[in-house]
Amino acid sequence: MEIRKKVFCTEIFLRADRIGEEYCVQVGGGDKPHIGCAVLAVPRLSLEGNGKISATSSVLNVTGHKDEHVCRFVAEEIAKSRNTVTVCTGGI
Repeated sequence: MEIRKKVFCTEIFLRADRIGEEYCVQVGGGDKPHIGCAVLAVPRLSLEGNGKISATSSVLNVTGHKDEHVCRFVAEEIAKSRNTVTVCTGGI
């Protein structure tokens, strides 16, 4: 699956592939798409004890890059909504 959207003056893309039951997602765009961050999100029961699914993330950033916020959001939302391990790499 691939989604493209223009945000302000920049086109952003999100590409998701299933690997078995899990997801591998790429986020990129702008003048020079790159890998500035990688996030691994693992679903788990919420710590609030309400039975909902939440996610715990591990993040690797390339020095000086600020792509974590987008990649973490994407990885955690997919992990929670699909209850599956998700990795997201990206650079905008």
